[in-house]
Amino acid sequence: MLGVREGRTRSQEVGAWVCGTMGGGGSVADKLFLVRFRSPDLPPQTFRAERAEFQGDHVVLLTSTGTLAAMFHSEIIESWNEIESS
Repeated sequence: MLGVREGRTRSQEVGAWVCGTMGGGGSVADKLFLVRFRSPDLPPQTFRAERAEFQGDHVVLLTSTGTLAAMFHSEIIESWNEIESS
């Protein structure tokens, strides 16, 4: 189990920054992305974003309005895929 230092969330501890677009919400132009992590302690998560891109050592998910949906250090990500949303 990953330890979390006092005052930090698990996402911050493993190198992730997530804002409020997990799963639902977002624009019609935004797609649903499934992000899988290398750590078995972190379950896959879905995010609404228009695109995923590399920025330096990070994978960044951006909404259609250019708002940051999520950012992860690339070393913690196993894979990410666009999935069909209903």
